[in-house]
Amino acid sequence: MNAGLLCLALAGTLALPLSAEENTATTDLLRQMAERPLTQVHMVSSDATIAALRAEYFPDLALIPADAEAFLTIPDIPASINSLTTVTPVPFILGELQEEGISFSAPPFRSLTIATGPGTAAALGRTAELLQTTVAQTIRLTLETASPDAGQQTLDRIASLWRITLADIITRQPPTITCIAALTPEAHRSVQKFLVKIKTLVSNRGNGASWHEGRYEGLSWQGLRILPNINLHNNFGRLFSTPESTDQEQQTLQSLAQRIKGQTLYLLTAVKDGKLLIVLCENPEKDIRFAATPAQSVLSTQKADIADSRLSRTSPPDLLFYIGSPANKTPRASHGLSGVVWGDHGAHLELSERSPGTATLLDFETPLKLASMANLPETVLYAEGALSPQAQTAVNSFYSCMASLGHSLSGKLPIPPEALAAGNGMHQILSSLGGRTALLVNNRGRMPGILSSEPLGYPEAKDLDLPSPALYKTIADSALMDQGWATLESALKQGLTASKFAPLVRRSTRDGIDTCTFTPTVRPAGFKVIGKTQISPQEFVLDNIAVSRAGTSLAIGTSPAYTEKIVRTAETSSSDLKGAAFACRMEPVKQLMNRNFAVLRSRGTDTLKAQGAFNFIFAQIDGLYATVTRQSSDTVTHIYFKTK
Repeated sequence: MNAGLLCLALAGTLALPLSAEENTATTDLLRQMAERPLTQVHMVSSDATIAALRAEYFPDLALIPADAEAFLTIPDIPASINSLTTVTPVPFILGELQEEGISFSAPPFRSLTIATGPGTAAALGRTAELLQTTVAQTIRLTLETASPDAGQQTLDRIASLWRITLADIITRQPPTITCIAALTPEAHRSVQKFLVKIKTLVSNRGNGASWHEGRYEGLSWQGLRILPNINLHNNFGRLFSTPESTDQEQQTLQSLAQRIKGQTLYLLTAVKDGKLLIVLCENPEKDIRFAATPAQSVLSTQKADIADSRLSRTSPPDLLFYIGSPANKTPRASHGLSGVVWGDHGAHLELSERSPGTATLLDFETPLKLASMANLPETVLYAEGALSPQAQTAVNSFYSCMASLGHSLSGKLPIPPEALAAGNGMHQILSSLGGRTALLVNNRGRMPGILSSEPLGYPEAKDLDLPSPALYKTIADSALMDQGWATLESALKQGLTASKFAPLVRRSTRDGIDTCTFTPTVRPAGFKVIGKTQISPQEFVLDNIAVSRAGTSLAIGTSPAYTEKIVRTAETSSSDLKGAAFACRMEPVKQLMNRNFAVLRSRGTDTLKAQGAFNFIFAQIDGLYATVTRQSSDTVTHIYFKTK
């Protein structure tokens, strides 16, 4: 099959009869992911005991003070790499790279921990504000470009704007950054040689960075005093300015250069218990600090809570991180984002976002309506969630803004009346929808007849199966939905009749579910397909759409049987799962591919090599799964790449 056939195969879908088989394996897995198992940490109440238990898995974090506002730790890099390289298709990729002569050496670190002190959250907040402002100014400058001749001038202004933003970010005093790394003996010797070279280099230069040695926290430290740096101060403008920089931009750069003139900044190293310590700080005497016991470390705070459910010797955590937010009022507060990664028949990532108020984006109280469809053998993809009332109100406000924009443009642009009416109908329909949304895909689609028969299609594509997608939405206002549908249908009829294309709308009702399908009555002029005659986009799209509705449920898809099943399931069943859920399974994809391989083989096509490659992957990978739930004051996201 050529590229044109492949594009058409991906474009259209029709459904086959649905399977009656069902199990609960997928929803059982999603339910298990949404739960956080109890471990020995949950059985004790003493902060010191909890910290000691955590220190068994994260020994480097036991040195980080409790007021750290961000950290990342990989406690056993060789073990994590070994775990990762057993997750398919990583071994296959590494094997292919080795055949090409590309290999990877063992890392110089056995463990790695990076932590930042007080002021991190505020610094991240300021940086985000700067970037947001710069992006907004970049968009404004781009939109204000009136002519192609002004394009280069605009690009120069944007480039200068980003240089100043970068200079603003790097000239702010950073929080204290601490790095702890367990090195291999070879790496440790390399570090010592490097420090000797740096010491010799800076000692032979003046007015720049200088060498510093001192004793802090009972350890001997050595390294660079980066600031003050006369050379950097004097050449700062030259580093960030260009000939196109305006006088105002030059003045801004001069003020930023003055900012670093009075700053001090040290980059120092030391060795403790065979581990390399690196600290970037403003004042070594004040900023170099380590916890004397786990009870005084960050492990005794809520910032490491997310790891408690994953402390297991059979599948220990591979990575733990935390990023604080400005909402933290005390050193032990944990408002922010934390995450943990571990391996267990694949790779898990769990994220926890703790905020001072309640989450307002998703609805975590209403059970999922379509979770049972994730269990069907033919379901390739299932994703479902619902916006909170506050978030849905914001979405409706956006729809209203778009509608107002369309009306304002109608007085300036030659927009046909029927197009404006269709826009009004769409606005009413969208505004009538509720916040719950689901996307489903099964493997029961078939190649549309229009694409698998002459004169428009490819006969060789006949009988091939395709994925069949469908979108589900709840209806919040049935009366507004009816009004919008009537407005849209009337506008479409007027516009399509004027273009000599009047589709026939077919309606049917089965088991209380109303379904609409569309059939073109006239074949209009269309566009050319590679090597074929003409095909109409209106004809193709409308011939592959079905809309089903009942009660508060609406489904749009490529098969009436599929959309009706979705609506029926939503109206008659529920689950104990809440929040949001996602499942993408490989077994239904394997079934679809094998059916297509059988069809192609019956026509004399050699599929042995392709089928072998696909079956190798399918034999290793189960799928990708995710849940989002609300637990106490935490929004917890669990992502699982599952292998067999």
